[in-house]
Amino acid sequence: FSSFGVVTFAKIQRHPETGASRHYGFVNYDNFESADNAITLMSGQYLCGKPINVQYAFKPGSKTERHGSAAERILAANRPNFAGGTMNMMSAANAYNKYFQSGMQIPASTFSTINPSAMPQPNPLPPPVWS
Repeated sequence: FSSFGVVTFAKIQRHPETGASRHYGFVNYDNFESADNAITLMSGQYLCGKPINVQYAFKPGSKTERHGSAAERILAANRPNFAGGTMNMMSAANAYNKYFQSGMQIPASTFSTINPSAMPQPNPLPPPVWS
């Protein structure tokens, strides 16, 4: 799924006692365009020999309304706590404190996305020498 954009969070749902996969999961992107592309191009594709269904998740407390609505897209485009699409550090600190104090796990989407192409790349290792 990372070929469609920056994945900010991914989780496979597992049975709490056995740890076995429940055969569904969640992938969050840093923008709606990446999610739309993943939905369009991955629905019906095969993963581990089985066709997959990719769609926006249901909103909490709803069995009919899904994320990805026009209203959510407008809100995301105009988020007051984002500057240039990246969360500012004060907002990140406030979000961290809110989740830390409640004991909840902090999703990766809470913090700024790192642009891997802007980071220094390590020198590639030389090919192995077989004797």
